[in-house]
Amino acid sequence: MLHRITLNTADFSQTIKDATVYACKKEPHEAMGHMVLTIVPRQKKLAVIACDGQGYYERRIPLAISKGSTKPSLPGKDSRILISCHDAVILAKFMSAVTSGSVTLEADDSQITESKYTVRLILNEGASTTFFSRNDLHLPDYSSITKQAEKGRKTCHPLSNVLIPIREMLRVSKVFPATANKFARMFTAKGLNRGIMALFEYQEDDKDIRVIFMLNEDQSAAEAA
Repeated sequence: MLHRITLNTADFSQTIKDATVYACKKEPHEAMGHMVLTIVPRQKKLAVIACDGQGYYERRIPLAISKGSTKPSLPGKDSRILISCHDAVILAKFMSAVTSGSVTLEADDSQITESKYTVRLILNEGASTTFFSRNDLHLPDYSSITKQAEKGRKTCHPLSNVLIPIREMLRVSKVFPATANKFARMFTAKGLNRGIMALFEYQEDDKDIRVIFMLNEDQSAAEAA
């Protein structure tokens, strides 16, 4: 079956570029060395997710759905596309000259070579390129991370004398809009094992971005993390 999704080119290009900030560089060929593309149920949006075990990044992009068009879908039983960090950089450069219009991703899940789908990226002006999406990687349960962090929306963990990893603050500044008079919302929740989970969200207009990382209250625990 041929699967297809269509997105705003500029949004998709910027998102996969930002996601490389959070993809694991130490293990580029493993699961966390890839960003995950998956359709958000009932929201008509595509989620682009990257996580290196220290920080979690997700941006949701509206799907372009025209009347009478085929319902957007992604290949495989997990309905997803994986993009390696290396491919994401190349694809972002390929799309960099396009400031408007749409981009379409196509993949046929009946055609698999060496545990990879061939994904075709097509710009509305006609230019296209291809990359491979692996279907043999076991991804971490990212939903458990987000569900735990979202508990902070109901009951925030008290913050006093906490340790904030400077590296993570620098990464947040790279993927959130650097616009004057704009704010991100922060929620905190008890971590899955120890420490405090910090969830940063920016939602305005066409931007829907969230970042999660750990805060600590104990110096030795922070250094060991």
